[in-house]
Amino acid sequence: MADKEERNSVRKNILIFIVIYILYSLFNTFIWEKYFYTPTSGDALENEEGRPGVMQEIDQKNEIAVLKPEGAFHVYIVANKLLGWEIEDDISLPFNKEKSEERPYTIHRNKMDLHRNQPVDTVMVITQDPNIRDVKVVDGDGNEQNTNTTHADDISLHYIWDEEGFDKNLTFKMYSSEDDLLYTE
Repeated sequence: MADKEERNSVRKNILIFIVIYILYSLFNTFIWEKYFYTPTSGDALENEEGRPGVMQEIDQKNEIAVLKPEGAFHVYIVANKLLGWEIEDDISLPFNKEKSEERPYTIHRNKMDLHRNQPVDTVMVITQDPNIRDVKVVDGDGNEQNTNTTHADDISLHYIWDEEGFDKNLTFKMYSSEDDLLYTE
């Protein structure tokens, strides 16, 4: 008789465990992750226009994301905080689809905020010449840095960031796919 009561007790405990697990899973999926916690940086950008986008890690707590809504590049800093990933800072870089013959690029230098208001220096170059494949940033000491690139139609965004900050005077070199220097500023 005691053996039968012990088996019923074990079954009851297993049933209680299964019910609790199911309730926890439902709460986690439909309430916690939907309304309170954003488990990935992509989830933080879920409601933003221009998806899918390009995302790159700045450090363990911050990522930079570039989305491409109609007529612009939108750059976000997404930070991993207590309740998951959140948009920390953003900037919109509109572009004119009419190619400018005089100057087929625009240069944007901005300070954006990382997690805990740490600034990050960004350089973003929008190029409208389809012959421009690479943009290199050269500091005052002659050190060249390659940029990251994302495309929208025949327009490209070349971007780079530095937590330490860039020199005040930078030179921008734009190269073709054959590594010919097309523009320098």
